[in-house]
Amino acid sequence: MLPGETQVMQEAMARNAEYDAQQAILKKQQQEKAQAAHAQRVRTFYSKMSDSDKRALQDMLKSAGYYKGEIDGLVGNGTLNALRKFQQDNKLAVDGMAGRLTFDALRAKTRQVAQPTTDPTTVPGYTQAMQLLN
Repeated sequence: MLPGETQVMQEAMARNAEYDAQQAILKKQQQEKAQAAHAQRVRTFYSKMSDSDKRALQDMLKSAGYYKGEIDGLVGNGTLNALRKFQQDNKLAVDGMAGRLTFDALRAKTRQVAQPTTDPTTVPGYTQAMQLLN
């Protein structure tokens, strides 16, 4: 290398490193802004939902085995984490919002959970009850 080329290369490398650091900061700021905007959309979404719908959501999540908290109609971290896990497990958009597709999947799941696990014909008195109905 010629004299002075080393210094020019070092300066160029320093500028590149500074640029990379600035880009990383910008990217992080953009991600934080996007997360804040999404959090605001989620808050707005649930603020427009009735308390009975919020309790129904919690109840269905609990019946499906995802929600462990109290059925109180307050959508907090426990409800949102359960909802996101449900969405992920059921290959839905993991956005933390209980839209039509999520509610439909929850209804289907809770109907599955609610299905009897016992063969009704083995329940004592079943045969007699069926004969009375016929």
